[in-house]
Amino acid sequence: MIFYYGECSLKEPFALTRDDLDKHFGYPVVDYIEEKNEVFRNELDKLIRA
Repeated sequence: MIFYYGECSLKEPFALTRDDLDKHFGYPVVDYIEEKNEVFRNELDKLIRA
């Protein structure tokens, strides 16, 4: 289980937090996720303001 946004309610080895992701996957996944989150935030903002 990945706990990206909040409190981690499981212990290792059953959980990963945002801080663990890049090391776990050996790839900068957090940067990729944050890029996509920004796209979704912008689209949501457009919908809310429409």
